[in-house]
Amino acid sequence: MRHALLAISIAFAAPAIADETSDAILDSWRAWADEYGITETSIAVGKSGEIIATDGINRQSDVGYPIMSLSKAITAVCLSDVLAETNYSFETTLADLQGEFSKVNI
Repeated sequence: MRHALLAISIAFAAPAIADETSDAILDSWRAWADEYGITETSIAVGKSGEIIATDGINRQSDVGYPIMSLSKAITAVCLSDVLAETNYSFETTLADLQGEFSKVNI
């Protein structure tokens, strides 16, 4: 049986954008679980330190599960995928991203 836990934090200024984004994240997560045959998983989507959406597949979404050091690997994979779709790289500095941060009020 394959298991996975994923926690995602999003930072958007407008609540409507956050709602649409959390729905898109949940849809993508379910598609990912289906594609890879994940049979037990849960997800929590956070915004500004608050959980704004949760879901679970054969697992309670309101129960915390230990992820140990998996968060680092999950972050690296997510970041790698995002970077592959942009002109940024692992060498990009925060100063290089300042314009992008201002678009989402970070």
